[in-house]
Amino acid sequence: MDRAFIEATTLLLRIVPRVFATDRLALKGGTAINLYLDDAPRLSVDLDLVFTQLGLPRQDALSAINDEMRRIVAALTADGLAARPAVTAELGETGLVISDGTTQVKVETNIVFRGTLLPPSTRTLSAGAAEWLGMDAQATVVDRSEVFAGKFMAALDRQHPRDLYDVWRLYQHGPIEPGMLSAFVIYLCGHNRPAHEILDSPDRVLPEDYDRALVGMIRGEVPSLEDLIESRTRLRRDLLQGLAESDRAFLAGFFACEPDWSLPVHSHANDLPALAWKQQNLVIFRSRRPDEFARQYAALVNLLF
Repeated sequence: MDRAFIEATTLLLRIVPRVFATDRLALKGGTAINLYLDDAPRLSVDLDLVFTQLGLPRQDALSAINDEMRRIVAALTADGLAARPAVTAELGETGLVISDGTTQVKVETNIVFRGTLLPPSTRTLSAGAAEWLGMDAQATVVDRSEVFAGKFMAALDRQHPRDLYDVWRLYQHGPIEPGMLSAFVIYLCGHNRPAHEILDSPDRVLPEDYDRALVGMIRGEVPSLEDLIESRTRLRRDLLQGLAESDRAFLAGFFACEPDWSLPVHSHANDLPALAWKQQNLVIFRSRRPDEFARQYAALVNLLF
């Protein structure tokens, strides 16, 4: 195991209490999976956050996220750390880069998929992670089903070895759970890429240097590249085969710009800004490029039915 990853994870956990001092942010992604839901089979070097408050207009939500980032910077600076916001002209401060002088970690907030499907919960590190790292850090963590729904999206979209490792690790314990599938349906609707491109994404060549990208942060069993590729293939198959008829009907209606909110398990998902944003963009897309809209819709229907 690479010592640099241990140092980065230690720094990450040092900042966790400051990040989650309010209830406006919750943890998702690989850190949630590996340090809070599992016993640290691999380490993690960033915090992926969701802004939990619903009902705010987009600009107000961005302002609130910016406020949270500035709050965290002030607290970490007082702790003696170097913390600077990752600033963009359009979005302001939605992420952070934190350093203790030798190690650097990142904090990133998803500004599109705001809010959660299920209530987050306050968690301490898993027993195995706390014992191995010799520390604890309490965080607000997104529900397990929802965390993995987001992980499935990442694994099929960017296909990074770390995401595929997390899927492989899940499969070591059993199949995809129904709650993960129902949450995945909603996450698929809120993604910026066409749904058929996620469900039937072309294989990306995994990096030959996956030793650097992944292996150095694993403390347990190390999967081979072939294991990761097999997990990717299985994930695609299991997600498509596992969809209920109501899920398929909902997806077909949603991407036809006619969503039936009585169909999905999470019927309140229509409150999520990401899905409203997607619907608006689909309507515009259908109006401006009807032929391409029809082509993409046909590709999705062909996968679903």
